[in-house]
Amino acid sequence: MEASALRFVESQNDVARDPVILWLSGGPGCSSLFALFTEIGPYLVTTDGQNLVENLYSWNKIANLLFFESPVGVGFSYVSDDVVSNDDTACTDNYAALIQFFEEFPQFKENDFYVTGESYAGVYIPMLVDKILENYEQHPINIKGLVIGNGVLDPDLRHNTFISYAYYHGFIDESAWERAKDECCDGDIDECDFTQYTSGFCKYFFDKTHHDARRNQPDIDYVRAAAEQLTCMGVKAVAIFMNREDVRDALLVPRSARPWRSCGTTIRYQKIYRSMEDKLKSAINSGLKVLLHYGDLDLVCNFIHGEKFARNLGYGVTQPKMPFAVDGKHAGFITKYGDLEVVIVHVSEQYKVLINL
Repeated sequence: MEASALRFVESQNDVARDPVILWLSGGPGCSSLFALFTEIGPYLVTTDGQNLVENLYSWNKIANLLFFESPVGVGFSYVSDDVVSNDDTACTDNYAALIQFFEEFPQFKENDFYVTGESYAGVYIPMLVDKILENYEQHPINIKGLVIGNGVLDPDLRHNTFISYAYYHGFIDESAWERAKDECCDGDIDECDFTQYTSGFCKYFFDKTHHDARRNQPDIDYVRAAAEQLTCMGVKAVAIFMNREDVRDALLVPRSARPWRSCGTTIRYQKIYRSMEDKLKSAINSGLKVLLHYGDLDLVCNFIHGEKFARNLGYGVTQPKMPFAVDGKHAGFITKYGDLEVVIVHVSEQYKVLINL
């Protein structure tokens, strides 16, 4: 037995004409409702979890917002304990929920439609878009584009670029770096595939770098504590709010539903696909606009991975990497490959990117 959970927020501007934007959070295992109440929704949860304040940067200032809790078992969605989700079943469930939404609310069928999200939604989004295009004649959806933030687009590439990112941020000893270049990469670490090694120094170097870089991020406990004082990062505050009885009743959540968690729900999930290259090429070749954006401080879903993935798609550069500014201050860089744009936001990690954009 299973059931998906979705929430819809109307635009504050022109409900009938503004686009519909679907948001999918990553993980796998993170709830899109966290994004609703800390990132892009009309209200943010206060740091004590007891009240809401207006989000001046809400996306629903100009768009209708749709949130899916995916895969089943995440957030307020539910599933039997013996069900194992995977990339394919998550796509099937998301597509079924989307079709049901447009059947229940046909007035939005003609609106421009975009799919957005972050992290492991770098897999969810291209797969869902491909499903929409594949079934367009049977279920026409007016899809115009997709946006992926700090997305996991190619796990092996992400793991390999993690090494370069860690080195250039001071996490790797110089002697170990030089040895890895010589013994593991034939002197070319940019094209090195560390994931091929199952033993020996190269495997040890790869594993140790991942372990040390994650462990030694400076003042990580302090940063987490400080983040709880911000309405855009309050994991505990949102959990308090979402598990209040009056809030659950207002959201029509069954009394029998498990407590809501932002991430870490004990879902059983199998990752299948190694790259979203073919799916994204299909979207671009179908005329959809694609935006990949990365914060330059995200270690795990790093921007080097995103830039390299985009280059590997093989589209010609139509605008070389150029800086851009916000309010007269340097904000990042943008590169264009026709209908594909790659934006790197300066001094930002995964969640702050959404505010900067």
